[in-house]
Amino acid sequence: MSSITSFSRPPNAENLCAVLVRSVEQLDLPPYLHAVAEQQYSQVGQFLADQSADGWDVYPQGSFRLGTVVRPLAAEFDLDMVCRLNVAKAEVSQKRLKTVVGQALADYMEAYRGLPGCPYEYNESRRCWTLRYESDFHLDVLPAIPNTETPPSGILLTDKRLFNWQKSDPIKYAEWFHARKAQEHMRRKAELAAEARKSVGEFPDWMVKTTLQRLVQVLKAHRDLYFKDDGEHRPPSILITTLAAQAYEGGDDLFVAVIDAVAHMPDLIEKDFFGPRVMSPVADENFADKWREFPSRHKAFRAWLAQVGIDLAEAAGQGTRSAMIARLSAGFGESQITKAAAAVREQERQGFARAPLTSALARNNFSQVLRPGAAPKEQYISEKYPVRRSHRLEITCDVTEPTYPNRAERRRALKSTRGKVAKQRALLFRLVGTDVPEPFQVFWKVRNHGEEAAGLGALRGELMADDGTRQQKESSLYVGHHYMECYIVKDGVCVAVAHEDVLID
Repeated sequence: MSSITSFSRPPNAENLCAVLVRSVEQLDLPPYLHAVAEQQYSQVGQFLADQSADGWDVYPQGSFRLGTVVRPLAAEFDLDMVCRLNVAKAEVSQKRLKTVVGQALADYMEAYRGLPGCPYEYNESRRCWTLRYESDFHLDVLPAIPNTETPPSGILLTDKRLFNWQKSDPIKYAEWFHARKAQEHMRRKAELAAEARKSVGEFPDWMVKTTLQRLVQVLKAHRDLYFKDDGEHRPPSILITTLAAQAYEGGDDLFVAVIDAVAHMPDLIEKDFFGPRVMSPVADENFADKWREFPSRHKAFRAWLAQVGIDLAEAAGQGTRSAMIARLSAGFGESQITKAAAAVREQERQGFARAPLTSALARNNFSQVLRPGAAPKEQYISEKYPVRRSHRLEITCDVTEPTYPNRAERRRALKSTRGKVAKQRALLFRLVGTDVPEPFQVFWKVRNHGEEAAGLGALRGELMADDGTRQQKESSLYVGHHYMECYIVKDGVCVAVAHEDVLID
């Protein structure tokens, strides 16, 4: 087995990363299905709310919510949603809850039968009801009630094979997972928004992929092939995701992230009197509970992790790209890796800069999904300079509020209201921190929206060169969602971007 650390990264690792990302990108949920799935979540939830006096909450969970979807081998996408009925545990049994949710879905099916995009059938399984669509996915609907011991988002789930309710908290789990990648997510989102000539607020979160999300997708893709003929020992995605997120220590290098994760994940498996456990970071839920009943599954999991490390290390250590592709195919599938390698070569042929952690949609087809109109004179930094965000930039905004006597209180007022300010206030945006070495140029851009500004012909979006003070004074004149962006240009390249939202009401 080859051993690779972040201090001995082989030269071929960059090519390997690019191919791996294209591979899992091809397995990811495509944008059109993402839109259909979101529509179905909303439609089911609205139907239940309209048809019943009972309190219903319907929301996505699992890989769809985390942004780590991977298409199963030779199968349709498997997406999960929670259907929570807001009743007390003492008022309903597991069987009764399952029946109530099933009847509600039957009513929904009848009401929308035959309409475009709606499910054509539904059926029951151990823990959920499954809605099946003509589109290339199905929705597993998990009946749930609130867990009063873990408010506000804890839930209790049904299971036909178990006497006790199963505890979970998918909302809090997603918050934990997203916090593990928050810094990189915000940075990449700002970079992609600038390159796509959009504001950060107009750029959807789901179009941004971070190293942690790709790490989980790489592991799931390898797992699916490794356990293709051994479903009994195939580890669940939630277990992989939890250990990978705990092992991830930050950084943008996907190769190092995967190698480090598979090396450290076994050390994160705890043991108690009853056996191994992998506890949820947010709930009393053991994702490895089956390992106690079936110890061979734990052994298979460790063997699989070791194989991931072997496959990646040996592939990266090959002397040529073709040899690297051949070795990588052994662990991730020849067809998938061959297509991914061809996509990378085509991208290089066309002269695109490598952006291995951004989605193809975000890189090339953003305008096909979002089309907010530009302001009449709007300018974009990417039209003047190439954007290669590599440095930190921080800006802040002081608001002149007559009731606050000093600047510190004014600044806290803006942040405490999440950027909301009243009309007729003076705003002072300031560059307060950067690691870009001097000298450099600073540009500012105000983008305002809303009918009030548009009706007065006051929509803005021009780039403004800094006057040397590294400050920009503005006023809150028009109701709407506006923002200020700041750019630093060094040696003819935009190397840092910062964004501040201002909501005027």
